[in-house]
Amino acid sequence: MERELKIRAIKPEDIEHLKVIWNEYFREEFTFPDFINGYYCAFLVESNSSIIAAAGVRPIAEVVLITNKKENTRNKREALVKIMQASMFTASRFGHDSLHAFIQDEGWQQHLINRANFKPTKGRSIFLEL
Repeated sequence: MERELKIRAIKPEDIEHLKVIWNEYFREEFTFPDFINGYYCAFLVESNSSIIAAAGVRPIAEVVLITNKKENTRNKREALVKIMQASMFTASRFGHDSLHAFIQDEGWQQHLINRANFKPTKGRSIFLEL
């Protein structure tokens, strides 16, 4: 007999059980998410009151940057500083606690890590186009 899977919103009383699952399987990979705050929606799938999986859709801030590579290095560096100040201010004003950049050029990625205090993500970043 197959059990019926049900999806529903996460409730505050689910958090302790989710922490047990997170602690057993994911504590080394990422901090426990605050599904109650900072998510557009957070939901779980259960069967007979047993949680199978939980997830949330969180807004993220992404900086998209176009740089004229012909410009001299000093101007590009100063422009990056100003862009980052404005981007961090904007993301913060909209309630974000982080700023993301998706990089194809490994040299540029290293530059942003070394000069603009970006940090590598945990895991690999992928996306789904809607």
